[in-house]
Amino acid sequence: MRKIHTDGVERIKVAFVHKYEDGSFETENMWCIKTTADTYEIDNIPFIAKRVSLGDIITVAFDEDEQRFYFDSFVSVSGNSTIRVYFEDENQIRSNGQK
Repeated sequence: MRKIHTDGVERIKVAFVHKYEDGSFETENMWCIKTTADTYEIDNIPFIAKRVSLGDIITVAFDEDEQRFYFDSFVSVSGNSTIRVYFEDENQIRSNGQK
């Protein structure tokens, strides 16, 4: 999928497939900006995909059958980090959000 954002920049949606220890898979889609003829910059903060951060430069592969782009490989990493915070108990969220 290609889309022109309100800022005038064309983005493509790229699928990142994550394999869990139990063998199941989950796919996260992120918007990416074309930087050269063959490379794209990740323009989202990932929720599921591991080892990926905003600003990383990647290559993608297009799947003709599914008509979608998939992450292929890293060209360069941005130096950014993605930190995930997980609360097992919903009450922890409320208590941590208040002073």
